[in-house]
Amino acid sequence: GLGLMAAVELVADKGTKAEFPPEEQIGARVHSATRRRGMFTRLRGDVYNFAPALVATNSQIDRMVETLAAAIEEVLGR
Repeated sequence: GLGLMAAVELVADKGTKAEFPPEEQIGARVHSATRRRGMFTRLRGDVYNFAPALVATNSQIDRMVETLAAAIEEVLGR
């Protein structure tokens, strides 16, 4: 297929790429927060996956990124 594919890995420490403890379920909590904001996509552990359609506009992609950022801030307070 044709289109865009990207992923955002949620880590406890950006420098060392240390993962969050599994019991915190950060990925699932961020995924839930994005769904409440009207966006649904795939999640694998703490890796949030984007695969918008080839016809997605720049504005739609910007909205996806903004939605994920707001969800991360809600969950992590960052």
